[in-house]
Amino acid sequence: MTNAKNQIETVSKKRKISFKIITGIAIIGMLGGGASQLFRAEYQVQIFEQLGFPLYVMSITGLGKILGAIILCIPKLPPIFKFSVYAGLFFVTSGAVISHIVQGEPVNAIPPFIVAGIAVAACLLNPNLKFAFQRPVSN
Repeated sequence: MTNAKNQIETVSKKRKISFKIITGIAIIGMLGGGASQLFRAEYQVQIFEQLGFPLYVMSITGLGKILGAIILCIPKLPPIFKFSVYAGLFFVTSGAVISHIVQGEPVNAIPPFIVAGIAVAACLLNPNLKFAFQRPVSN
């Protein structure tokens, strides 16, 4: 019985380490990407113009990414806030993937697709978000 318990603890530790690494990557990406969008870096302006989005959308998504990264850094927040950040990042990056594909630039869809995967992985690995993935108990 002790061996099984040790295996569970090892898996739990590996999951926590994986979660921290993936979340750290997400936070760094959100801060970098958000800042480049909020401050309208030239390459971001070109991307948004190619996709046909108005530039104010870039500022809104940039601010959202920065605020989301800050929320992920704050411990002891209710889990729903962090779940919302992961969901928001997934929806924004999914929209970017679709926009690039529709515009005939599937190669440019790869980076946002990777970020969407990072958001999903961080959310699934987050030990505090078990409520989001439990089946409801029927009476």
